[in-house]
Amino acid sequence: MKTVNLKNVAAFGKLVGICNDLGASYDPSKAALTPTALATLLEQAQQQVQAVKRARTTFTLAVNARQETFAGINPLVARVVRALAASENSKQNVRDARLLKRKLQPKSNPPVASNTGTGEEGSVPTNSYSSSRLDYESRIDTFSSLLELLKGCEAYKPNEADLKLPALNALLEEMRQSSAAVDKAGQALAMARINRNKVMIGKDGIDETGRAVKEYIRSVMGVRSEVAKELGKLRLTS
Repeated sequence: MKTVNLKNVAAFGKLVGICNDLGASYDPSKAALTPTALATLLEQAQQQVQAVKRARTTFTLAVNARQETFAGINPLVARVVRALAASENSKQNVRDARLLKRKLQPKSNPPVASNTGTGEEGSVPTNSYSSSRLDYESRIDTFSSLLELLKGCEAYKPNEADLKLPALNALLEEMRQSSAAVDKAGQALAMARINRNKVMIGKDGIDETGRAVKEYIRSVMGVRSEVAKELGKLRLTS
């Protein structure tokens, strides 16, 4: 899809150039086919393609940042649970903490590849496990539940800075923010694609307009003219 859009914009740019080269011979009655209107449409198409490119990059960076934020969660939680087990008198509290830890761990079965997004450029491959608790929002919820449990355990007072509740709460907030950033970037990417598609294949977009321009030029110059032969080389693929 990415290559098709770039080729279509390039082809439309060449078509606009042909119209300009024809000078006074190119004089359509329809306002949308005038050189000025074509130049404006070409600029809009170029801008929307670039907007998708920028949005896709932002989305990819957000996904990467979230993956980095979540990367060390499992070993950290394992340390937290061991620290709790070493200090907590309530066996039930320790069991509950270990249960939450297990919810954060992937199953032993191999991951199944899946894709986010719409299947076109910008889709980011992820791994899907059989456990329903391994999506990012569920992992945030499980981690939050663990922190609530720790708050109720008066004996949990580790000396290690990264195991203390303030540090864990800060990490939880970072997890939430990184996940929200992915959602926001994903929505922006989807909207950028919608706006691009309107210009590319929507009503009065470059696909529809390009076909109309070709028909007009052929009607004026003839289907066997040199200009018509050049037009035949320009293909707008929807």
